[in-house]
Amino acid sequence: MLSYENGDGVELTVEYLDGNDNPTLPNTSEYSLYCESTKKELIGWTALAVQTDTLPNGLARYYSELEIPGSANIIQSTKNRREVKTLTVTTNRGQSDQKSAKYRYLIEA
Repeated sequence: MLSYENGDGVELTVEYLDGNDNPTLPNTSEYSLYCESTKKELIGWTALAVQTDTLPNGLARYYSELEIPGSANIIQSTKNRREVKTLTVTTNRGQSDQKSAKYRYLIEA
């Protein structure tokens, strides 16, 4: 599990692929951030803009870039030296083809 220092911002790129690792364009994409250690929602569902470019092999690439601000990556409880955060990215939320991926990381004091 990756770790970051207390208050660090985190930049991520999310690529959208189907079960066969082929690029797939979602109708919608959203993310949320949750602190597993304190059971607190840090960032509620937030829409992601899906971008497109073309790979050298001619296939489309669908992706989103997101930044978790340092203000969301702070230790929530003064009793903790480290906390586990979970970023969830969900496409087509509430639809029959909804898919989610989770990314867990540590914040350390």
